[in-house]
Amino acid sequence: MRVGSGGARRAHVEIGIAMKFESSMTSRHAHARVWAVVLLAMSVFPVACAEDDEPESKPHEKGDHDKPAKPELVPDPVVPTAASFSAIWGSSATDVWACGSDGVIAHYDGKQISLIESGTKVRLLAVHGSGPDDVWFVGEMGTTLHWDGDAITPVSLIPDETLLGVWSNGPEDVWAIGFFPQDRVGVLRHWTGGAWDELLVAPAASLWEIWSSGPDDVWVVGTNLDLAGLVLHASGNEVSLMEFDGTPLRGVWGVDPDDVWLLPYNSPIQHWDGSSFTLSDASSETPMLGMWGAGADDVWAVGLVGTILHYDGDTWEPSDSGVIDTLWSVWGAASDDVWAAGGEGTLLRWRGDEWTKLEVGVELPSADGDSTN
Repeated sequence: MRVGSGGARRAHVEIGIAMKFESSMTSRHAHARVWAVVLLAMSVFPVACAEDDEPESKPHEKGDHDKPAKPELVPDPVVPTAASFSAIWGSSATDVWACGSDGVIAHYDGKQISLIESGTKVRLLAVHGSGPDDVWFVGEMGTTLHWDGDAITPVSLIPDETLLGVWSNGPEDVWAIGFFPQDRVGVLRHWTGGAWDELLVAPAASLWEIWSSGPDDVWVVGTNLDLAGLVLHASGNEVSLMEFDGTPLRGVWGVDPDDVWLLPYNSPIQHWDGSSFTLSDASSETPMLGMWGAGADDVWAVGLVGTILHYDGDTWEPSDSGVIDTLWSVWGAASDDVWAAGGEGTLLRWRGDEWTKLEVGVELPSADGDSTN
């Protein structure tokens, strides 16, 4: 059993599908031989396949009844690093977090973007939280960090584990997903306060993204050994495998349990209506990597070569990002305030009419003193 500083506890997730492992499996698989749990597939880690490897209005004053309120425009912030961003999330329009290569963590407070000391140089691959004082970061080497409103502290470190996604429903209900690179075994971890329940998903290669509408509605997507998409649904520590027919999945986002979008890596986006999955009209010539929405008729998806798609309630249409960098992640505070993050320090912001690339400021020094590209 692996135990990180957070005291991980491993348990198998029984889903009622029995499957014997092949004798040629690794020793970890042999330990899990009894009956398999969730079946995942080996898929290419995005870092290896991507091209970038790496306002409120002023109130009226007395006597100004005939004058419209003027908007208080905040200049677009400067990005303080050229490190590649892997993920972006925020609790509000004035509390936005991005993380990425060399352990970079950047924070936007509504006026400027500043670097926050992470205490690590490993690539951070995901960020999510339940509020401004509960933000989680995960990444390579099983690195898990937590922001409590004052400082970032390490929670756990499992060197042979890679974590690709994280979701917090609250300080004592946090999910982290990923895989063991050497053994190609997917992992699903659940933090209930003080320790991790590590729900082994074996045999596996990757679990990529997670979304939840609440503690009893947690969605996880990835790939199975047949190189097809895989969808898991969890309620507490009870995890089930959903019947799904599609290609490998990279993103998931929903409005509620009966309105969920699934983002395949290289095929049309699929939609769950509470009873079945259906193909949408969305198509892209480039692989897609992340998605987020402001509502049922306002959903965004991003991918390689600066690709952005938008759903208006009827159709998915391309949106000109103005860049060719790989876009890993998208998040927004409102329909007219959406962020996208990607390679080479790329941060884009949508203000309702077009995407603007935020200016890059100073470069972040790497461990050897050279600048990070």
